[in-house]
Amino acid sequence: MNNTAKILEYLNNVPVLDVHTHIDGEHAAARRLDDILLYHMVVTELYSSGCKNAERMSEWPSEQESRSRMAEALPYLKNIRNTSLHWIIKVILRDIYGWNDEIDPDNWEKLDATIRERYGDAHAREIFKKANIKGLNTEYWRKKDGRFNDIYTYSLEWAFFSRCQYGQFDTALVELEHTMGLDSPGVPIPVKMVKDEIRNYGSLKTVDDVESAMDRYCEAIPFDGVTSLAQSISTSVELRSVTRDEMAEALKNRDAAGERERDIYANYIFDAFLRRVSERGFAGPVTLGFAAEPLQYETGVYLKSETLYQLVEYFNKYPDLKFQFYLAGDAFSHAVCSVIRETPNCSVAGYWWHCFFPSIMERQLETRLEMLPINKQIGYFSDAYCADWAYGKLELIKKITANVLGKKIDEGYYAFNDAESIAKALFYGSGNDIYQMK
Repeated sequence: MNNTAKILEYLNNVPVLDVHTHIDGEHAAARRLDDILLYHMVVTELYSSGCKNAERMSEWPSEQESRSRMAEALPYLKNIRNTSLHWIIKVILRDIYGWNDEIDPDNWEKLDATIRERYGDAHAREIFKKANIKGLNTEYWRKKDGRFNDIYTYSLEWAFFSRCQYGQFDTALVELEHTMGLDSPGVPIPVKMVKDEIRNYGSLKTVDDVESAMDRYCEAIPFDGVTSLAQSISTSVELRSVTRDEMAEALKNRDAAGERERDIYANYIFDAFLRRVSERGFAGPVTLGFAAEPLQYETGVYLKSETLYQLVEYFNKYPDLKFQFYLAGDAFSHAVCSVIRETPNCSVAGYWWHCFFPSIMERQLETRLEMLPINKQIGYFSDAYCADWAYGKLELIKKITANVLGKKIDEGYYAFNDAESIAKALFYGSGNDIYQMK
């Protein structure tokens, strides 16, 4: 057995923490075939290959939606059989459901029936056990009745103050207004926001309004019940310090807001949020979705080189806070690592969905291992919406990690026992330290 195979065998027995998911407390496992086949990452590939529907599936799809979307997608499945996501689908269906056939219009209902029959809390727990996932971090609003509290911890994903929406210039205000009437964290605004469809609970007209709304927002956060706070950083926004007077003038111009006002709103509100989080002494990371910009249906990779250095000013301003990158763009992998090396309160986690491809993941892991202390990097998060995809993504990441560590052993960079300890830190130790996922 070569070193890569030995490391992979070792990884199959290492406990795993999944630090970022969207797995719900009420439907942790796949309910039907569409939960697996129409995961939004796959929908993007199907749309690219010719399928006309690029919308994400509803949170609770009707039977009609489920069947119609399957009928739309199946003819295009053959076009993505070369992709790494298709490989993960095959692994999920093979390992969890014993299915080894290609899916087609004549047999998909048989597979669908098998998944429906297996669905339930016990099945989800079987998948977590099979993957050796000891803990996972999901959105706080997905806690529901707490039936998975023994394995779940929770992240605040509620309002994203430095995330742009295509063609809109007051998004930061809309995000905060969307939270104003709620006493506890609710469902976040989707990636593709239609302002007329977003329910807002007030109108922010003055700086005092903004400050009061942010006070209420932070008072509603159960800081002792969340392990991380999620934000999204738009490279369209010029990150900088904004004065109260600048914010007051920009608010007066909201109806005719443009890029300048957008940047003022985002910076002022993002800073107001971080200031309050810092004052409360929050110990978990503020996670930063980085280098993803909205397109028509999802997001694409886009980053200006200036944004990274502008963001460092926030890291320096709040040295007691921990910040963690979820990086969408591979082109800036080395630059992000160079900033983390020079910034004690920064780290990086896993592979966000724009980078979730073997060649990119191997390159990023090699760079991180060569540049960063092991406690400044986490090797896995799934970004999954069901246990099935957490399992499938983990299988691919374990293969990638074993390839990289096996090569390092072969080339004399690591002794085998060093590679084992590094592997355990990537999948368990660093996540436990940074997120405190007890």
